[in-house]
Amino acid sequence: MQRQPSAARRLLERAVTIYDADEGMQPLESETRFSLARALLLTKGGRTRALSEARRAADGFRAAGEGKSKELAEVQAFLAKHRGAP
Repeated sequence: MQRQPSAARRLLERAVTIYDADEGMQPLESETRFSLARALLLTKGGRTRALSEARRAADGFRAAGEGKSKELAEVQAFLAKHRGAP
């Protein structure tokens, strides 16, 4: 993603659209939403939307339980870093 964040963003947007069509958390949805959050910031795609996607990712990791605690911590660090950013 770091080499082509715009291309990654397009693919991640499409994946999230597919996830949104179904109820409940889908496999890899939290990971995808967090990747989209990062891509949105890298491409100036909207800080508010990026934080929203990151919060949804955190909710998914939290619901997944202790097995996703590392991922949850990473998202929480991202949120803490970017919440106060202009």
